[in-house]
Amino acid sequence: MQASAASGEPDPIGHAPNVDAPQKRMIDSLLTALRAEIEHDPKVSLLSSRVSVDSLAKKMAATLPRTQESNAMAEKVGPFYEPSGLMAWLDITKQGLGRRRESDTIIGCKTQEGYFVYPVWQFQDDGTLIPGLREVLKVLATGIKDGWTWALWLTSEVPGQLDGKSAVQWLTEGRDPQAVLNIARGDATAWAA
Repeated sequence: MQASAASGEPDPIGHAPNVDAPQKRMIDSLLTALRAEIEHDPKVSLLSSRVSVDSLAKKMAATLPRTQESNAMAEKVGPFYEPSGLMAWLDITKQGLGRRRESDTIIGCKTQEGYFVYPVWQFQDDGTLIPGLREVLKVLATGIKDGWTWALWLTSEVPGQLDGKSAVQWLTEGRDPQAVLNIARGDATAWAA
């Protein structure tokens, strides 16, 4: 148990003292959902597992989205999956993740430290890309190959188009990707000029 910041008394839920109320609620919701998934899947057998609970918790936590250091672009397009977490979730190797990034089928944003982070919003709950995004990335790649540019473009509202929504909002809502593709073609052409 953790000590509370104000009193030094243990927090009965076990939250760290620097965790704010909204984050605590999300943690509690996540733990409740995880419990339900484990209890309702007859194939899960933690008792027969040779993996320690701490090790399992670390592996699971590695798949959670992360924020990046204070950076205006990172704040606009984040949160992100770090490579290890995304590889674990998608069950792919580092090379496989790199191939997807290099073939423009996933958005990777290179950090100042030289590694890639992956915007969370590009994925559906099952790990696939949101519908239409793969095609949009192929078009954007004809103008510029830069994950940060793509991520900012995709998360920015388009004035007078897409009902005032960003391309990501539009695609996530299941709307016709052709509208986004048309805008992407125009912008990619301008970037390439």
